[in-house]
Amino acid sequence: MRNLLTLFLAILTCAICPAQSTLEKTRDSLRSAAAALPVFEVGDFIYNRWPRFSLMDTSISANYKRTLSSLIEANYPAGDLIAVAGDPQPAVRTLAIALLFQKEDPKLLFEIFLRINDTAQTLPTLQLVDFMPVPLLTRPQTVGEAARAMIDAYIHSAGVIDFDSYQRSHHSRPYYLSWFEVRLLRATGLTNPFQEYRRPLLTKVLGELRRLPAFDRDMYVLCLSQWVPECPLATEDEVIAAAQRLGHTRLLQIIIGRPPGTDPDVVQSSRPERYQHVVSFILSHADKLLNPFDESLLAALEQAQRDRFLRQGWTPDMLPDAEAYARARVLLSDTR
Repeated sequence: MRNLLTLFLAILTCAICPAQSTLEKTRDSLRSAAAALPVFEVGDFIYNRWPRFSLMDTSISANYKRTLSSLIEANYPAGDLIAVAGDPQPAVRTLAIALLFQKEDPKLLFEIFLRINDTAQTLPTLQLVDFMPVPLLTRPQTVGEAARAMIDAYIHSAGVIDFDSYQRSHHSRPYYLSWFEVRLLRATGLTNPFQEYRRPLLTKVLGELRRLPAFDRDMYVLCLSQWVPECPLATEDEVIAAAQRLGHTRLLQIIIGRPPGTDPDVVQSSRPERYQHVVSFILSHADKLLNPFDESLLAALEQAQRDRFLRQGWTPDMLPDAEAYARARVLLSDTR
């Protein structure tokens, strides 16, 4: 009996030890990184770029890039990072949730959200100035501020007001337009013009986009190519082809403000500015996407929009898409 108990304990120890050693390795690595970093630039981390001081030939720049690159490349298990997110050291908690964000898995957002009320001061952030002084000017930041910035990246792309609204509207589908938008913005680093060294990141996003069902793929290409114009997501001809595959009826639904589908991120009310870009693209290519019989509908829609905005105090020169509607009618009349 004693031998069986000893064997059982040995097996249990072997089963537990590897997990424990992995967790401790993750914790030790993040603690070492926290001690080595002078600052942590949350905004730059969110959009996958290096801070301004990376332009300076200094040991600060090299150390910052080397330290964070090492953490990212290690690709620690999400479970370990979730555990380390409760570490006593605020800087370690911050790095743990940052690496969870780096996985680009929206299902992990709740773990980041749990730290949103963490008021402990973590690694400082750079002070915004016109030039980069030496030594660096910094200001304090909290763990909660860092968590909030990461959550806001998804909330803003989804066009909702808070994380509760986000969770309610983003749980029933395997993917959403806003998830691809965040990944696309991270792939580009919000840089203009597009930096070619980022091409592999963009290619990876495009590969996953192409594997979506045809309707969502074409709708997402139409939306994202207009909202992130500095990103070479697709050529103009490719976007036109995607719109043509959506079909005439669906394009009219978009124009009248009732986009098809079940993705709340595509609905006009969630991001009116993104919707407006899509409508403008359709109208500016009316000769390829609409038909001559739509001319009277466009005229009625333009007048309805004009009346609505004028009632709200807009002046005629401020009306959005007024020229686009007029140009679309011209294009359609030329096809008769």
